Amino acid sequence: MSEFVSALRTELEATFKEDISIYFDENPHDRLQETYNVTKSLEGKLKCLILIPVLSQTYCDPNSYAWQYEFLAFNRLAEKDQSGKDVKLRNGNVAGRILPIRIHDLDPEDVKLFEKETGSVMRAVDFVFKTSSRVNRPLRANEDHHNDNLNNSFYRDQINKTANAIKEIILGLKTEPVVPADPGENINVFYDFRNLMCCQT
Repeated sequence: MSEFVSALRTELEATFKEDISIYFDENPHDRLQETYNVTKSLEGKLKCLILIPVLSQTYCDPNSYAWQYEFLAFNRLAEKDQSGKDVKLRNGNVAGRILPIRIHDLDPEDVKLFEKETGSVMRAVDFVFKTSSRVNRPLRANEDHHNDNLNNSFYRDQINKTANAIKEIILGLKTEPVVPADPGENINVFYDFRNLMCCQT
């Protein structure tokens, strides 16, 4: 994860004119104790522009912490907030404020669960390394050659696609009258163990 954070930070700094700040927390429970109110503790973080879940073979699990308290909670908040769950991009297309990153091929039932919750087809940026010998793992930055990957993807290209998608969504939101388009505003990108959140402050 830290390699992904570092690469995306560099790419975002080259992509945005605004200042970018990144928070990365390796603790999957975000230092939340059993005595804390999880919903209220996460509320501030989830009021953000974009949630980027990093989809692994275990992410789409209705009993997991990330699924219940981050993914579903953000999905519900986005449906009700002033920006809405979907964003009209400047080119006229529409993108969701949930921008999935896929690091494994997923089981069909996991894809169906994700699509049922979001109400749309899963369109993920793939960071999957696959071979004919049934390898199915995350793509690595400097070790994997695209010729060996059935997906023929480069790590750097996928990082660039992610940064460009974030930029498109944020620019789309800035053209909406409900989101201020102050050129001096900061865009914060928050990371935790499985999710990236972009948030305007």
